[in-house]
Amino acid sequence: LRFFRKMAASDTQAEADVEQSQQCGCLSRDGTEIKRQQGLVALTAFGVGAVISGDFFGWNFGIDRGGFGGLIIATLLVGFMYVCVSLCLAELAAMYPSAEGAFAFSRRAFGPYAGFCCGLSETLEYVLLVPVIITGLGDQLNVLFNIDNPNYQILWWVLLCLIYLPLHLAGAKPAFWFNTAITILSVLTLVVYWCACLAVIAGTDNDIIQDRIYNIPPNEEFADSSRFLPNGSYGIFASLVFAAWFFIAVEGLPLAGEDAVEPTKNIPRALISSIVILTVTAFLTALFSVIVPGGSFNISNAGAPLSRALISGVMDECVRLNDPSQSEFASTVCAAGATSGYDCVFHEDEGVCQDDTLSASALAWRVMINIGTLIGLMTSCHAIILQGGRQLYSLTRNGTFPKITRFHLLQNGTPRIALSADIALAFIISLVVYLIGEGVDFLVGLSVAAACVSYILSMSSFIKLRVAQPDTTRPYRSPLGIFGAAYAAVMALLVGVSFFVDIGVSISGVVLAVVLVVFIVIYVLLSIDFLYGCGKSNKSGKERFGEYEASLEASEKEKSSLTSLTSAENGQTDTMQSNDL
Repeated sequence: LRFFRKMAASDTQAEADVEQSQQCGCLSRDGTEIKRQQGLVALTAFGVGAVISGDFFGWNFGIDRGGFGGLIIATLLVGFMYVCVSLCLAELAAMYPSAEGAFAFSRRAFGPYAGFCCGLSETLEYVLLVPVIITGLGDQLNVLFNIDNPNYQILWWVLLCLIYLPLHLAGAKPAFWFNTAITILSVLTLVVYWCACLAVIAGTDNDIIQDRIYNIPPNEEFADSSRFLPNGSYGIFASLVFAAWFFIAVEGLPLAGEDAVEPTKNIPRALISSIVILTVTAFLTALFSVIVPGGSFNISNAGAPLSRALISGVMDECVRLNDPSQSEFASTVCAAGATSGYDCVFHEDEGVCQDDTLSASALAWRVMINIGTLIGLMTSCHAIILQGGRQLYSLTRNGTFPKITRFHLLQNGTPRIALSADIALAFIISLVVYLIGEGVDFLVGLSVAAACVSYILSMSSFIKLRVAQPDTTRPYRSPLGIFGAAYAAVMALLVGVSFFVDIGVSISGVVLAVVLVVFIVIYVLLSIDFLYGCGKSNKSGKERFGEYEASLEASEKEKSSLTSLTSAENGQTDTMQSNDL
């Protein structure tokens, strides 16, 4: 009888778990669910992999804005901001491990609508980051196969989406393992690149290296301009948005809270490990890219800065003909080099003189670095698609987004509809940006600006919870505390303003207006649905979220009562066995 009672209790518990999981959408009809399978290594690779593409392209536009000095100062400021963000999120993620990420933190601090705003901002961040990287992958594939026609990018985008789709639909376990493998390959590519740059500058005088680093001349329009800061202090401000490219998306690691083994321990450790690795790779990559021949000026506008820097280092004849102080005459100087026996060509879009024909060694290095860059970009694209899918799934599961999208449904433990929608949106956004003629720097800035809203709300939530709930158990506590959160919130605001001041004023006013209108429309429409409801059910997102929370509370109570019942029966069994003895 005792045996059958235990079996009945287990069946009741299982039915309750299934019912709760079906209500929240985390269990599919075939009985599968998100499983806790990812340890510290896989989680750290997830955090690093989402960001590692920032070392391969995008960051170098900050040199064009502020010179090497301006970019380094901006990277220090933004890097410390991400340290603060990571430590604060580590504390919050240890308290509330969930695939909801920043939504869960803001909701607990300020209520459902604040969670909605933070979750929507984070969703927009990931949805925008994927087309950024897909655009970079298209450029990189054109470079790798020597394709001059930019329209071929669209074919590459289609091919990449067709590759990523089945890879992510296969399930979380293979997706995480693949991410770990290509993240390691990406970091190894950077290590090889650093060693190659060291070999190039072996025996070079320190004065020559200094001249290469600071070879962008001061801009006389700025009173405080100097060799170190060509555009003065404004250059630091303008470089903030590109310095963030070294770190953006690391904050998405808590979205793996339901995939993690022992999330209260492993999520904080993975966040801290990720930010340490990314800080080291950021500074080493920036430094080694400017100490080779050509220096800062050579890569300041390059679409593939690592490849450009290394080729200039191996073949440094034509790059010496550049005259950064009089860039308008660079084409003339480059042409003069051709008459002097050099095989040079002038790149009008970047304003630099380069070797037209590469030696065998330079060609081999270019192919290797381009393949490594391709792996790095694919790593980040893969990880961010995973983040975006988790975000769409969790926010639809809890009622924030309308369930008509079906993003909350799982098949084989994977939110396949959410992941498919994320990939489809990436292609559409890439195509629209390409058709309106805006470059990758616009997408970089736009994704960073979207992220800043979620950073500000997340850090504000950290401060609120520290003040309002000081006695709540915290498995991990940020050593920087409220100061770190406040610093991160202020810096996030400055980074967002930096985008609109620097990049926003340089693009078409019509395009900027359309982007802002689209953002406002998205927020307004989804806010109406969340606050008031629309559609046949006419239930608001707030009501749907309330039902979701109520189902979780009921499940917890039932689980607690079942646990108590089982413990009591076990106690009775022990007593009867003692009596028998």
